[in-house]
Amino acid sequence: MPRAVAVILLGQIFTLVSGHGPAKSWKTLGTPGWKTLRRFLRQRGGVWSSALESGPSEGQSRGSTCVARRAIPSGELLFEIPIDVALWRGTATVGRSSWQHFSALTQTEELILFLAMLMKSNRQLGDSPLATYAALLTQEPPPSSVLWDLEELGWLSGTEAGTMTEHFLRRLARIHAAAPLLVEYSDLKVAFAQYYARHLKLPLGAEQAEPIMLPGIDSCRHREGSAKAVFLPERRVVQLRSSTPLKPGDELFVDAGVEDTTDLLLKGDERVDLKGFALRAGELLAVPLAENGNHQQKRLLLQQLAWPREVRLRSDEVEDLQSLRLASMPDEEFTAWSVGALVGGAPLAVSRAFRTELRASKWLFTMCGAREEAARWTPDGLEQAVSNQASRARIASRYRQTLAEVYQKCRSRAGQKLEKLQSWAMKQHSWVFDYIREAVQNTQKQSAVPPEAWQAQVAHVTQLVAAPMKLSLPTLQDKSQIYEVETIVALVNSKVQDFIPYFEQLLQASSSNFHLDRVTRLALAMARLKGVACGADLTDFQWINQLRGKKDVLGTFKYLLPEMEKLHKEFQRQP
Repeated sequence: MPRAVAVILLGQIFTLVSGHGPAKSWKTLGTPGWKTLRRFLRQRGGVWSSALESGPSEGQSRGSTCVARRAIPSGELLFEIPIDVALWRGTATVGRSSWQHFSALTQTEELILFLAMLMKSNRQLGDSPLATYAALLTQEPPPSSVLWDLEELGWLSGTEAGTMTEHFLRRLARIHAAAPLLVEYSDLKVAFAQYYARHLKLPLGAEQAEPIMLPGIDSCRHREGSAKAVFLPERRVVQLRSSTPLKPGDELFVDAGVEDTTDLLLKGDERVDLKGFALRAGELLAVPLAENGNHQQKRLLLQQLAWPREVRLRSDEVEDLQSLRLASMPDEEFTAWSVGALVGGAPLAVSRAFRTELRASKWLFTMCGAREEAARWTPDGLEQAVSNQASRARIASRYRQTLAEVYQKCRSRAGQKLEKLQSWAMKQHSWVFDYIREAVQNTQKQSAVPPEAWQAQVAHVTQLVAAPMKLSLPTLQDKSQIYEVETIVALVNSKVQDFIPYFEQLLQASSSNFHLDRVTRLALAMARLKGVACGADLTDFQWINQLRGKKDVLGTFKYLLPEMEKLHKEFQRQP
């Protein structure tokens, strides 16, 4: 099927999919939209179960929900979506030549830009069924915080949602700068709101999961522990089966990964205003992987073990403490004995890793204290707006209250752990007692730190736009090199993230001793080796990330390029 026809069919599907604004949108599209989409999917070999029907949403984040029409047993197939009618990098190709030479955009950024172009299809793609979809998305976007006014964003000042919203707005400005004549900045914000509320991440033939928007499945609201979409590579379809039995009238939810209270607010989900649910959702804190002697090994361990890089704070517990303990482990305790016990799930004996326990508890105590103080601060105008019954003001106020309560409980538990460590130290050698007592006293004195000290550490598990590490574009005197360097940066950021530190040093060491086209060849060879066709494990080369200095970096590069190209040829010869 020609690409243009596929895109028009994609627009027809999206025109029939609801889930935006109040329930009146379904009065416009009507139930026949579901029947037409089911019929279309069957023609393409897909499935949309007739056991589901649309139902009104009680909140603001959805105009409708997926509701069971009859009793549905566990394991029943509900959706089967061919990925050639979904929105992902494989279909977001129309118009790419119009923007790709402006800047090196990530896959996610290109997807958001393409979605914004779909929303402006009446202007960009002429008279087509996409215009109806564009009008619907423009008029009824999800109430994401990126669409709030500046005064309303001030109500989130000092919180994670405020910091993340500011970050997203900066990234959207960068996307707009890449293609300023294709879409308006406001269109990009609406496209981002739709993307953030609807996308899933699935391994679609790549080593890492990538974003995709699935017509039909994206009409279901997200909830952890619910049904999970599964990609079947041999058939190139995504399936969704019921994870639990559903009674008539029960809503079908989809598991899109870990969501905390901040994610709910960024999506515009009404559940952020429900105190009980928000407390159960909790909040995520990025673990402190500081730049020290063993931070690279810790990053590699977290990746190999598939441990989250965040701890989750709930009202009654702290989850994923093993990640925090690994990140906090000092050099003198970073041994196979301690790490093996941590990986095996055995408790770390305090006598063996008391510094690790001390550092982890200190970090929780300090960070939670600072964030609690920031959350309890009331921005100007918030109380007045709440008294005037402004819905966004109520959400912002409830969000701050939830954060303050979660952080207060976490800080209290961390303080109790520090007290237990101090009591234990009384029975140990004097130097152990002095070490712990001094650390506890310093921690209590510094329990409140300015928000600037922790804002830089704000991170979330969805990691929408930027990778945990990102290769920056260096400043170049020779403007003719910009395109070549942008190509290298794009390749490394999208395909070879594990070797960002080395390429950063390599670009900084740029001189007449080597040419940028050879660096491009290295990045391309490593990207192909890690790709689906080869699937090579480059873990043995992680040591190059620790190289510093022009001499070592360029000396290694001299031998690394032919080695990588040789490996790529060998993998190509394999059956």
